[in-house]
Amino acid sequence: MFASLSDLIKLPIAVLVGIGLSVLFYEGIRLPFIGQIVPGIVRYRMDAATANMVTKFERDTVQAQLDEERRRRAISDAASAKAQERADATELARQAAEAKIDQLDAQARKDGLDTWSEEELQWYGRH
Repeated sequence: MFASLSDLIKLPIAVLVGIGLSVLFYEGIRLPFIGQIVPGIVRYRMDAATANMVTKFERDTVQAQLDEERRRRAISDAASAKAQERADATELARQAAEAKIDQLDAQARKDGLDTWSEEELQWYGRH
């Protein structure tokens, strides 16, 4: 069939067929209103490159979770700081109470009230 055509016609037809095939396999065929009919190498490589990418929705969801975690962390840090302040205040009060007890004990020894009296022991024995 092509034997009767001259070389001047065969050469451009072969070039055009080669370009068409290379476009077909490289880019694929995409029709308007229908979409990609034959995916080419570009489409395969794009799909492979974007397969592990995160969508905007997933990114926004993770960002919202991170913001919530940070908010909760700030709240817990504030609560921890207040609890530490209360513990410090309690420790100071305990030390003050112990100092007062030691002072009263020293005063009682000085006044001779460091042991139970006979009356107190009898009262304690009855109750």
